[in-house]
Amino acid sequence: MQFVVYLFTFLFIYQIKSLKIIKSFKSSIHTLSMSKAIKYYEATGNIDSLVLESVDKPKAIDGTIVVKNYAASINPVDFKVLKGTRWPATYPFTPGYDFAGIVDSVGPGVTNFKVADRVFGVNWGVGKHNGDDIPVTAGTFADYSLINANKVSHLPDDVSFNEAAAIALVGLTAYQSLFDQLQIQPGQRVLIVGGSGAVGQTAIQLAKSIGSYVITTASNRSIKFVESLQPNNIINYNDVTNWSDVIKQPVDAVFDTIGAKGTFEKAKQVLTPIGKFLAITGGEVGSDPLAFPPLSYAASYVLRNDPKQQDILIDLIRNKKLRVTIDLQADFTLEGVKSLFNKVASGSSIGKNILLIN
Repeated sequence: MQFVVYLFTFLFIYQIKSLKIIKSFKSSIHTLSMSKAIKYYEATGNIDSLVLESVDKPKAIDGTIVVKNYAASINPVDFKVLKGTRWPATYPFTPGYDFAGIVDSVGPGVTNFKVADRVFGVNWGVGKHNGDDIPVTAGTFADYSLINANKVSHLPDDVSFNEAAAIALVGLTAYQSLFDQLQIQPGQRVLIVGGSGAVGQTAIQLAKSIGSYVITTASNRSIKFVESLQPNNIINYNDVTNWSDVIKQPVDAVFDTIGAKGTFEKAKQVLTPIGKFLAITGGEVGSDPLAFPPLSYAASYVLRNDPKQQDILIDLIRNKKLRVTIDLQADFTLEGVKSLFNKVASGSSIGKNILLIN
């Protein structure tokens, strides 16, 4: 009888321990399927509305990959979306467009990427902010992101995650603005407004690389940095109000990366009669490039995804023909993300600001 009691006691204790082990195992599996992401639930412009939440790890679907992010970067558009200006979003919204990391999983139909590949890109809609391809735009301020594979480029081993995360959005914007839209040529004169910003400094280097004559603008605070990019001429906007006072030979194109009020009028004073003007921010020109004759082009422009151009940019970085200046690096904490938003809101960035994720 005593043996039977011992046996039942043993079986009871064994069952309890087994249940605890199973529960612990299930809990571990659930933990592995979770990740962290920054979110906000309405566009108020209030940086304190950002929250860091535990979320389900995304699952790859047709045509997509899941990227384990190692770095992401913030752009002025992130703050604009937080303020609810210009760009619509679906809430709750996870900010962040640029990313660099490794492939965590691959969805059906994806053949050019495999698990553990190093990758980078910008999770922008195809030709606009919100994409129609999959219902995911931005979302890179997270441990893991679901990305359409046709937006992604391979990242060589000799380029860091930080550099790759810094270049995609600003690099594509500068490259497409200069070469696809303005179609600048060797020997042409181009004025790049805002030489110290991430797009501006990239544009200076790209225009110089093909032999264009580059004029740019800078402030007392940033002029030493801009000089290091070796433009042909720098206008200190703290000292000069009208560009026509210092630009005596007309320019073929003006690339406005700032969007300050009155920029288009000042540009017309220094452009050739059939010159070109492009703005990536501000609202002084619309989307019709032929709306302001005799100028041959005058319009605003928004980047499009182009992995082939991303490959060109990363090759330039590999070959030391393009450098990316990183201003602020922040850890992936709520306070770290807020510091990035505050930096962008201050307008004091010289280069890109990076989020260090994994």
